[in-house]
Amino acid sequence: EVLKFSIGRDDIKPYNEPDSQQPSLKHYNRKRFSKGVQSVACVVNPMTGNTNIIAGAGDGIVQILNPRLEPIPSHRVQLSGAVTSLSLSPDSKSFHAGTDMSQRYSIDISTFTAELRATCHYGPINDVKFPANCSDIFATASVHDIR
Repeated sequence: EVLKFSIGRDDIKPYNEPDSQQPSLKHYNRKRFSKGVQSVACVVNPMTGNTNIIAGAGDGIVQILNPRLEPIPSHRVQLSGAVTSLSLSPDSKSFHAGTDMSQRYSIDISTFTAELRATCHYGPINDVKFPANCSDIFATASVHDIR
């Protein structure tokens, strides 16, 4: 699921001398995510200075994990579709999550509320119709919806 490794490095050495330190497993999350973790992002908590992990799962759950990879219950939200991408805003106060249902959400980190920002067909478009004598608007039909 989510693994945290310690990758200590030696000081700069010549290219032919191997590092003497080996990577080691530091933490792993014990509470599993349904359908696995599909995307992760790191965010620094401004109050504590700790680096937390945002995990997006295949069942649509987005959850923040503390540095020991334990879930923070107040920072969990359910989205429509598997979470395929996470992207932090430059100020790290919010982030965007994309799903396999072609929906993009903006999530405020402090309140952990999701707002749907964009949506589109996630299947092939089978038909396009224009009203008579009007080319300004149109409707599209896909596998699961009409827009």
